[in-house]
Amino acid sequence: THQINDVFSGESHDSVYYRNHLSTACNTFELGGSNIQIIENLMDDFVYYTDAHLDGIQVGGGDSGYRILRNKILLEADQTGAISLFQDWGVNTDFVIDSNYLAGGGYTFYGGAGSFGHSTEIAFTNNIFGRDFWPDSGYWGPVAYWDGGVGNEWSNNRFDDGELIPEP
Repeated sequence: THQINDVFSGESHDSVYYRNHLSTACNTFELGGSNIQIIENLMDDFVYYTDAHLDGIQVGGGDSGYRILRNKILLEADQTGAISLFQDWGVNTDFVIDSNYLAGGGYTFYGGAGSFGHSTEIAFTNNIFGRDFWPDSGYWGPVAYWDGGVGNEWSNNRFDDGELIPEP
């Protein structure tokens, strides 16, 4: 009965996380670094501890070369996000986030905008926003802080009933 804040945490480079079932933690991935692949993982059964953030995948900023592909993230909570690209330490660049099933959180996806400038080369494509917990996927909606920076792409993202979600 130990509190698990993060399953995978810290600075990581040239890493692959493939086909894991991650559960019973506040965050499953809280990473910084470059050239990271997070592929075909199931993240669910998140646990809230006092003053904790809840995120499936949280990136703090200043990171590059992520491939987040074909994951299923079920965040049955009304805070933070299934995937959260933040700018705590800088802008993010060169992210491919494709063909994931995402549900829950405050906003299901935090898109990388912030005070350090524009995140660039963020491809958010072919993702499905599940309504497993809230009518708009996240408690407040599907997406916040989408950054329209250079080379960013938002395409073919839909709710689980097929309804297209326009670029924010």
